[in-house]
Amino acid sequence: AVPVAIACSLSFMLPMADPTVAMAYGTKYINIKEIFKAGLPLVIIGIIITIIVMLTLAQPFIG
Repeated sequence: AVPVAIACSLSFMLPMADPTVAMAYGTKYINIKEIFKAGLPLVIIGIIITIIVMLTLAQPFIG
């Protein structure tokens, strides 16, 4: 359940997923393409870090 919870918190790419992104999009100064370009690297980095943590630090707890 921990990897799923962490993955669910990696929602930076669309305004519907995160209230702070929706507020920035609501100002009409930022469009969806810019949000996607800024959010995609964050999601990729978050997925890589989640995989590394689950394979190293969480291994004794997972079994």
